[in-house]
Amino acid sequence: MVEDVVKPPESGGIVVKKDNLILPFPVTAEKKLQQTELHAYAGVSSPPRLLDQVCNLLRAKHYSYKTEKAYLFWMKRYILFHRKRHPAEIGAPEIEQFLTHLAVTEHVAASTQNQALCAIVFLYKAYINRSALRNTAQTSSI
Repeated sequence: MVEDVVKPPESGGIVVKKDNLILPFPVTAEKKLQQTELHAYAGVSSPPRLLDQVCNLLRAKHYSYKTEKAYLFWMKRYILFHRKRHPAEIGAPEIEQFLTHLAVTEHVAASTQNQALCAIVFLYKAYINRSALRNTAQTSSI
């Protein structure tokens, strides 16, 4: 028996082709299958998440493992600080707000604040490509 799996664009489930018969395989609430498992079974890969893309770029540019861990840590903190908003939606004022929070509320050292800024600048230069960062690097309180 030959089995092919296809996901039609309008359907809510997976369609299994078995011996020239098309059998619908709906995804119900009782039988939840994770989206990644469905995509893996169908041979379709979901696009990598933002931080996974950044991690891959850091590795491609041969950054050290410790730098990679530190940058991803500060990027996650930055995104979580702004309540999981995508970095493309936020800009220079939010970056300054995050850095100020680190200095005033968390009492981090200047070098720690600089590391956080470098991680955020890497994120924006690599994936967001916004010119708003030029002003932030000059006006931040580091």
